[in-house]
Amino acid sequence: MNKNLGFALGFTAVFLFASCNYNIDKKTLAPKTEFVFSNGEEISFSIVNDQVIGVACLQCHSPNGARAQNAGDVNLVGYQNVFENRDDILNDILDGLMPKDSAPLTDAQKKLIFAWLTKGAPVNSTSAAAVLAPLKTK
Repeated sequence: MNKNLGFALGFTAVFLFASCNYNIDKKTLAPKTEFVFSNGEEISFSIVNDQVIGVACLQCHSPNGARAQNAGDVNLVGYQNVFENRDDILNDILDGLMPKDSAPLTDAQKKLIFAWLTKGAPVNSTSAAAVLAPLKTK
């Protein structure tokens, strides 16, 4: 089975199971695949911020958000704020709660943020082995 089909099937299963009202250990649901871009660049906060946080979260979760200001008392501007909220970000995406009242994240955005979060949310490239505290899921 090719990797894309396997990922698509696995990803679909994750969200079907996550939407059920059963007590599921979410650590087993988040994809654990390696994420390296075709140009060899590895995942970092700046990439996640440019491709996910900046386009899908900051409309509501920033002091100057276009739709709300620090909705839910959550500010996701800057690495430190995102890092401090990483567990909630993962759980909210897995639960389908975020982004709220907005277009859902694309499969590519979900894959990117899940890969980054499961690597420990490093500020720089994962090749530097900058693995921080592990994720805590519900």
